[in-house]
Amino acid sequence: MPLPLSNILRALYDRNGMVSQDKSQLPQPSIKEVRKFDNFFPPEVYKKISDMVNHTYQGSPNAEHLPDRWIPGHRSRGEQGESWFWQMIIRDNDFIHKECLQIINKKTRRKHKAERIYFNGMTVGQNASFHYDDEEADAWTFLLYVLPCYDFEWGGHTLFLDKDRKDLALAPLPNRGVYFPGRLLHKALCFNTNQAPMRVSLAYKLLEDK
Repeated sequence: MPLPLSNILRALYDRNGMVSQDKSQLPQPSIKEVRKFDNFFPPEVYKKISDMVNHTYQGSPNAEHLPDRWIPGHRSRGEQGESWFWQMIIRDNDFIHKECLQIINKKTRRKHKAERIYFNGMTVGQNASFHYDDEEADAWTFLLYVLPCYDFEWGGHTLFLDKDRKDLALAPLPNRGVYFPGRLLHKALCFNTNQAPMRVSLAYKLLEDK
């Protein structure tokens, strides 16, 4: 018989020593709290985000015109096994930190402050394992899939699993936004072919700004 989700979360918490027993008893979120937004950003905003990723594929790795770098080895909280993926941290960028966040706040109808913002990149073989993003009850994650195109044959879905063992799979369509509680278990699947581009998402780790 599969373990209850509360046991899985508690095992993750205990192993990492990150939360108290009181926090592990907080009500666990449901997949019903996952919100999907197709064509999330206006085309001109999404293009600007896409261009931030596209320019990292061009030129010499040491070129001065490439201020952002893909860094290997990123893991999420609660991540198990040997999985790792690429990360590009976004710092001191008013477009990402202010303009885009304002749109996120407006569409989700909730005011947030951003704790972390970065691009995630996954190539073939870099499947994640189930994990949570934050143990706080007022923590939320927003993901934006940033791809030039998508073919459903590629797979690459994001999987969600809740306390009732109910699951949800969402395909990484370009400019699709996904908003969910940070305590909800989830995992990303890589694309299943080298013919696909790197699977890229822009991740906002958020706290409610009350």
